[in-house]
Amino acid sequence: MRSAAEFRENRKEKAEIGYRTGTRRRYPEYGSRKSLCNVFPFTGAAAEFMSHFEVPDVPSPRTLPWSVHNRKELNTWRACHESMRIAAATYTPAVEQHKPRLVLFGDSITESWRGTSYCKTMPRTRGVPGVLNSTLAKHWPSPLPLAISADCTQHLLWRLQAGEFTPLMKNDPWLNVNLLIGTNNLGHGHSVGDTTRGILAVASYLLNATRTRLLINALLPRGDKRKRRHSRTASSGTSHYTDDVVAVNSALEKAVASHLQRLYPSRVSYVDCGAPFYTQSPAKKSTAADLGLAAAASGAGPQAGIAPASTRPEIVRRDLMPDRLHPNAAGHELWGACIVQALHNVGWV
Repeated sequence: MRSAAEFRENRKEKAEIGYRTGTRRRYPEYGSRKSLCNVFPFTGAAAEFMSHFEVPDVPSPRTLPWSVHNRKELNTWRACHESMRIAAATYTPAVEQHKPRLVLFGDSITESWRGTSYCKTMPRTRGVPGVLNSTLAKHWPSPLPLAISADCTQHLLWRLQAGEFTPLMKNDPWLNVNLLIGTNNLGHGHSVGDTTRGILAVASYLLNATRTRLLINALLPRGDKRKRRHSRTASSGTSHYTDDVVAVNSALEKAVASHLQRLYPSRVSYVDCGAPFYTQSPAKKSTAADLGLAAAASGAGPQAGIAPASTRPEIVRRDLMPDRLHPNAAGHELWGACIVQALHNVGWV
């Protein structure tokens, strides 16, 4: 047991780096494990803070204070994961031989297929389960969405390993998996490189030592403003996520084509369903190839050709994304049609 003096010293260390008021808010420039260690290499407070700093490509449940605001939210997430785990346990291969099934992994956008958010009915999802039946279910019997609102890549990695990706799924050569994850990493301040690495870590887990066929979705556009510190790769002065979304998608498309499709031929494909959601086509980075895994590791990225935020009109179509982030039923109808077309294009039907 620590002595009173040791306890007071530890408490002093925490106060010195603003631990109790939120280190990342008080010292936004110390936004990573590495930078925090460089500044506070020997303090117990730094070690304790780092234990709560979730890394996009390392499995992690939701943790305080990084990804939930309070114990109630944490317990809600745990209960929702248990519901997803039970739903996953009901999965069985299609009765008809060589008839594919479809499982959809992701965050709140994917959870909307269930008509819920955090496993509770949500008004913004009205009509979306019906769209699931009229689009995806027509081609694959009983499509199974397994998703939790606000999850990042590290949370989905943890959920997959904690029972949501079952042995029956892994061993079904006719299982199609649709993956859309990563937008919440940007929302939490992760860089383009970190977010890309997290998505690829989820994809690799779904493909490695399994027989699954995987459709990786590009991040959908989002028009909401940043609530946390800017990503290290965001354009100077921008308050929106468009540049980061475009950069992640460029890096992701390159990695799928140059890496995953060589490792897992005929088992992985990539689709970008975002175009119908934009009010106008975003400027694409001219040197997207530089955003490969090597550049991702450093978090660096090109900035040329991006219009200043002040000159931009509405980024996304509000008739499809009323809150600028989550597609409504009409938006899900477009997304569902895009998934159907993408899976037909590769013959996974």
